[in-house]
Amino acid sequence: MHRTGGFTIIELIVAIAVLAILLTIGVPSIQQLIKNNRVTAQTNELVSVINFARNESIRRNQSVDMDLISNASGWSAEVRSPDGAEDSEGCTVGVLRCADYNGVLLPSGTDSFAFNNRGYVDGFTQVDIVLQHTDCSGDRQRREITILPTGQVSSTDAACVE
Repeated sequence: MHRTGGFTIIELIVAIAVLAILLTIGVPSIQQLIKNNRVTAQTNELVSVINFARNESIRRNQSVDMDLISNASGWSAEVRSPDGAEDSEGCTVGVLRCADYNGVLLPSGTDSFAFNNRGYVDGFTQVDIVLQHTDCSGDRQRREITILPTGQVSSTDAACVE
C-alpha cells in the first residue's frame, strides 16, 4: 500500500497542542519583557534628564531646578533655569528640557529638587526617586534612582510594591 502525502488528524491535533503549549508559555514572557523594557527605558531617560540638569547647573554656574510631575497615566519631568532662558525643545519658557511618559508611575512622592552651581543637590541631601510600571507584577518592573548629595546618580532594580 502506498501512502499519500499530508497530515493525519492525529498529527494535526498533536501539532496544535504543542503550539498551544508554546503560546501559553511564550505570551506572558513577552508581556513581562515589554513591561521590563518600558521601565528600563524610562529610567534611563530620567537619569539622562537628571544628568542634564546637573551639567547645566555647572555649565551655567547657577542653580537649576528639576521638577517631576506625576499624573494618573504616567509622569513628566522639567529642567528649569531660574533666569528664564528659553529652550528650543518645545518646552514652556524657562524650561531647558522636558519629558513626558505614560505607563510608568512615580509613587515615591519626590516632586522637585535643584542642583547648585557646583552640581551638588541643594541642601546637600540625598534624593530618592522610584519608577514603577502601572501594572507592576515582576521583579524588574520597579527602579529606584538615587541622587547622592554630590550629584552622582545611580539606579537599581527593585521588587514591586503595592
